[in-house]
Amino acid sequence: MAYAGALLFGGLLGLAFAAFSFTRLHVPGATPFLFGSLANACYALGSLAEIQAQTTGEVLNALTVEYLGIATIGPLLYLTAISSVQGSGTVSRLRVALLMILPALIVVLVATNDVHHLIYTSVILEKNGPFTVPVLGKGPFYLLNLIYMNCCILLALLSTSRAALRAPRAHRTPLLLLLGGSLIPWAGMAVYQLGLSPYGLDIAPFGLALTGVVLSVALFRFRLFDVTPLVLDQVFENMLEAVLIEDVKHRVAGFNRSFSTIFPAMTTRQVGQALTELSGEIPLLADLSTLKVGGQVYQVDQSVLRNKQGQPDGTIWMLTNITEREMLAEKLTLLARTDELTKLPNRRAFLERLKSEADRRGRYGGTLAVALIDLDFFKKVNDSWGHDVGDAMLQHVAELWTGCLRSSDVLARYGGEEFTVLMTETDADAADGVLQRMRSQLEATPLVHHGQPIPQTASFGVVTVQGTSTGDPGDWLRRADLALYEAKEKGRNRVVHEKPQT
Repeated sequence: MAYAGALLFGGLLGLAFAAFSFTRLHVPGATPFLFGSLANACYALGSLAEIQAQTTGEVLNALTVEYLGIATIGPLLYLTAISSVQGSGTVSRLRVALLMILPALIVVLVATNDVHHLIYTSVILEKNGPFTVPVLGKGPFYLLNLIYMNCCILLALLSTSRAALRAPRAHRTPLLLLLGGSLIPWAGMAVYQLGLSPYGLDIAPFGLALTGVVLSVALFRFRLFDVTPLVLDQVFENMLEAVLIEDVKHRVAGFNRSFSTIFPAMTTRQVGQALTELSGEIPLLADLSTLKVGGQVYQVDQSVLRNKQGQPDGTIWMLTNITEREMLAEKLTLLARTDELTKLPNRRAFLERLKSEADRRGRYGGTLAVALIDLDFFKKVNDSWGHDVGDAMLQHVAELWTGCLRSSDVLARYGGEEFTVLMTETDADAADGVLQRMRSQLEATPLVHHGQPIPQTASFGVVTVQGTSTGDPGDWLRRADLALYEAKEKGRNRVVHEKPQT
């Protein structure tokens, strides 16, 4: 008999879907779909037993099995829908328990219908063609179950429709399948309730079998559902950090508003595309630890997205704006290498540059000059005018001498009233010319304080180094210091140059 064979096939198909779902429980919606498949199997196999029943007792036994599916299929379809679009973790056990209270009561009432007749007021067996078809009088709880089932299906449709309207284009196909699968039970139910089914037989099990096929494709064929709940979550959308989610097939599964703010070219059209195809819109994040976009600096972090079984389900890329931190780090680095008063490089920065130039000279050769400078009798300025004026004098000197040097030269405050100068590619005569200009400029330009000029001179000791032999920067400074000592011994306010050495 074809109808009986179809019911048997529908029941076995439901069991097969349940078994398959058991191996995919990490997929959102898989758990309620598993129980829904079992419910469909009960409905189909119970219907098979019903058409073969010979007594009203056998009919009620068959209906009890059927109602394990009929009473639960509505809430299970609703749970499948919301778990798929919102994530399994969003459905609490309390909500599941509340949804199943009425179905459990209905099953008990069907099994005990002979006692109270609340489900069926009467059960009469009639022959309709080749089938034994029971004519059932509808009791109040039959109608209550029908209303409850339709409300659950309606909620499933509304949840899926809302998600489909909000979803990126790549997510709409599985959502539309989910929507269509939720509509199929209504079609089968309408045909049966309107008396349009052949021989008055219930064809709803066949519709539910088709629903199982459609939902299985939506849940398990389109793997984008694995991460869709995260993409749709409002917390994700409102995160300050920019987040992009990549699925296990290295496709864009979603990104939040902050990510699209950084990369305006990224729209929902890119969802579902491989990251390698989007090099024009976003850089390859796997190659970066930091990223600079529009004057902002972002730290790139990567983490594996795992399912409940601990298996990789994709990759989360997070971009954290660290611009202020980077600016602060640069500022601290600058402060560590800069004299706060004169804004010149400090002793540490000068020695680092001197070491670098010594290494370069050792490789490529060349000539450089190193000078040590001491302001003459600077202590008298502090004692006579105060330390504020002494600070102003140091600033005055730094400004004057900076204007005498090339951009490639280094003028640094070495400490106290001592300064140093490093001049690359400069022979002895050129170095003497520069230092003499610095000396005369200072002598001719006193600091004016409250309308009164305060003169200041300086003594210079300089050494030039030529050739490609490696040298010791410390030795160069010691030799320049000896030349400076000689300048002071000879009366100060002069430049003394040590004889050039190689």
